[in-house]
Amino acid sequence: KNKKVFNEHIVLPPIIFSETDLEIIQYHITEPNYITNKKLTSEIIHLKYFDTDIPNINNKIILIENADPGYDWIFTKNPSGLITKYGGVASHMSIRCSEIGLPAAIGCGEILFEKLLLSSKILLDCQNEQIVILEHSIIDEDVEAKKKLKSLGYIK
Repeated sequence: KNKKVFNEHIVLPPIIFSETDLEIIQYHITEPNYITNKKLTSEIIHLKYFDTDIPNINNKIILIENADPGYDWIFTKNPSGLITKYGGVASHMSIRCSEIGLPAAIGCGEILFEKLLLSSKILLDCQNEQIVILEHSIIDEDVEAKKKLKSLGYIK
């Protein structure tokens, strides 16, 4: 059963002529850089680079793929925390969060970030260096279909 589940996530080329047509690229498990020693429970909201309508981020933990200095405006909207997919301890957002005492997990990596996208409420515990999913988002058929198409390599 586990092998079947594993095999469902393998993206293959349409035609395989030889074993050199295949390449395995593993996701590395990444440990985020936790900023502050605070612990909070909050709803999360995913900010996308191309969002034109700015959602209400007041008292919510913000998820951003790669937060560059162009995202400094978020600090004026009173977020409760920040989680990024990419970034390190010396990144701009790490320094900004440290300056204002905002709990953050910077650079959580692909695997954890994808799990967080499917959640609606989390516990961000910077002192114990953990993120716990408390509530999952409602997953509808469209989301499941998109995940399947993504796993097959048809969409990004």
